[in-house]
Amino acid sequence: MQLSIEAIIILVIAMVLLGLAIAFIQNFFKTGTDKLQEPFDALEFGCDPTQGRPITTSPTDIELKSGTQMNLKICVYATAEAPKANVDLAGCRSTNPLYLETEPTLLTTSQYIKRTEIGGFNTVLTAVNSENSNDALGVGTYICTLRSYTGEGTDITNLGTRQITISVI
Repeated sequence: MQLSIEAIIILVIAMVLLGLAIAFIQNFFKTGTDKLQEPFDALEFGCDPTQGRPITTSPTDIELKSGTQMNLKICVYATAEAPKANVDLAGCRSTNPLYLETEPTLLTTSQYIKRTEIGGFNTVLTAVNSENSNDALGVGTYICTLRSYTGEGTDITNLGTRQITISVI
């Protein structure tokens, strides 16, 4: 089979153009996928807060054994810019009269959340008394206020609160 020089040149040019077209399409879809993924980051994190419901948790049903800990994802919708946003348990009450003065411990770090964006906190909820970390929490249900705020000391701005129920078994 003999090919003329012109046919070989046309074949080489066609292969180069085909390679360029494949690279362009691949880059085009990669960029589109990245941009499409951005709005779903909070959903992937496991919770989707809104302006009307600024704090959500994942899992929503919180149950742990006395003296143990669990990972709790907390998402916060910031209605204002929050340079040092944080979450904490602002008070818990036990349904068991023997443990009225005890409450669980929530460990987390602060983070920057832009206005109208969602901040995701990976926290550790521990079923030990916040007053004395050596005491396991008593069995029962604890009704707590989960609070999100920004600032430090006396200069605190509340971002939202939510009541949660923690079952200690």
